[in-house]
Amino acid sequence: MNIFFNVTKITFFIVFFNFNFNCQAQAVDSISVNQKETEDKKTQSTVQTLPEFPGGMMGFAAYVSKNYKVPATFSGSGTIYVSFIVEKDGSLSDIKVLRDLGYGTGEEAVRIIKATPKWKPGMQDGTPVRVAYNLPIKLNKK
Repeated sequence: MNIFFNVTKITFFIVFFNFNFNCQAQAVDSISVNQKETEDKKTQSTVQTLPEFPGGMMGFAAYVSKNYKVPATFSGSGTIYVSFIVEKDGSLSDIKVLRDLGYGTGEEAVRIIKATPKWKPGMQDGTPVRVAYNLPIKLNKK
């Protein structure tokens, strides 16, 4: 599933559906697995049901669009890559900026991810599981 937010012209795509708003992000269903962790801390590589933001991905897109504040010192365009884990209880942990554009853009991405309400957790065989998520946020400030 691909989701795009575009800051300034904001375009939201899910399959062939377009929706306009302020940031660009893409949820990636490829999930990483950390075999070193205990069974309780293991993340799933595939799940039957992906984690979901309250209101679905359209709700998440609206949340990012409303809450992401492009730093005043940033100009231009580029993509920030953020990763996080949706825990079994729907909280988010291990939030990391994988690629930053500088000027405070990565810190702002972490701020809005930390402030999200709890998600509906990913499910495997009817049981909540930890799921790693990757989120690219495209910025285009003109």
